[in-house]
Amino acid sequence: MKTRPLIAILAAALSLQAQAVVQILPAGEFAARDGRPGTGKAWRLNDAQGRALAAQLTAIAAKSAFVIDYEHQSLRSAANGQPAPAAGWATAFEWREGLGLFATDVRWTEAAKARIEADEYRYISPVIQFDERTGTVLGVINAALVNTPALLGMAPVSQAAEAALAALSAQAAQSQTQEDPSMNLLQLLIAALGLKAEATETEALSAIAALKNRAEAQPAIPQALAAALEIKADAPVDTAVASIAALKTRAAGGEQSTVATIAALQAQVAQLTASRHGEQVEQLVSQALKDGKLVPATAEWARNLGRTDLAALQTFLAAAPALPVATPQSGGQAPAGQQAAALSAEEQQVCTLLGLSADDYRKQRAAA
Repeated sequence: MKTRPLIAILAAALSLQAQAVVQILPAGEFAARDGRPGTGKAWRLNDAQGRALAAQLTAIAAKSAFVIDYEHQSLRSAANGQPAPAAGWATAFEWREGLGLFATDVRWTEAAKARIEADEYRYISPVIQFDERTGTVLGVINAALVNTPALLGMAPVSQAAEAALAALSAQAAQSQTQEDPSMNLLQLLIAALGLKAEATETEALSAIAALKNRAEAQPAIPQALAAALEIKADAPVDTAVASIAALKTRAAGGEQSTVATIAALQAQVAQLTASRHGEQVEQLVSQALKDGKLVPATAEWARNLGRTDLAALQTFLAAAPALPVATPQSGGQAPAGQQAAALSAEEQQVCTLLGLSADDYRKQRAAA
């Protein structure tokens, strides 16, 4: 007698990358913490069944991408009338012997990334079809971000890197007997980076360089801003953005305390920006005084210019010559029968700022 496949909703751990590799199901026999699929029963996936399931899902996803939503809202939308936004999409699946079924190219939405990084969601829950008699998994309908996993023993996102390294180490140990260990290492690296299996060594190195550049370029959150948002100072900038977005949403609802918090944050950001701007201006002026591009009489003029237009000050100092120190001449007039005295360094710079020639400057000074 042919039995109708049943459906079950489970959960496994998350992985967060630009193109993440996410475990959907484990290998072998497994059951849920609530006792499903029943006393003395288990769901099953051996290597042959797992490979067939991965191929099936990849073929379906080529026509319609596999969706990951929030809290299985795709299944509940018809009943509760609420929207069912996607958290991520996948189009490629792979069976890894002894480990389980993986989606190898999950692309999270920006909203989902922020919520995962903020630790608001920690697990992924697949909806499976299975044979009631044998427990064999026949298909995976979709998946969702959840916080109550049905499957135990799966690493949370904070431990995903360690779990991946352990799995890679085990695979590396098994591959020692193969003819080309260096190629095995490359394949493991490609898998860890979430690249396609046919990726080249150059592509793998480029992916590593991109990750390194991204980590080094990650701007630090000012300590005052982190304290105001009640987040860690070394938290990703995306976390701060998500916190501010949440505050803005609450402010739109009319919470006066939140409005005041946002105003205080804006004031702190403005103060930090002004302080940094002033430091840059003072550094430019100090260096220009040392280099002879400014003299004490024009230093305050330069500071005022920098406070108003930092770019204009930078442009002026880049083009300004370093002036030699000259001995001032009394009244700026040469004795009778001698050449006009050279202008002092300060006077030369005044000429430069005002666009006057030395003779014109002497005439205006004499007339004053």
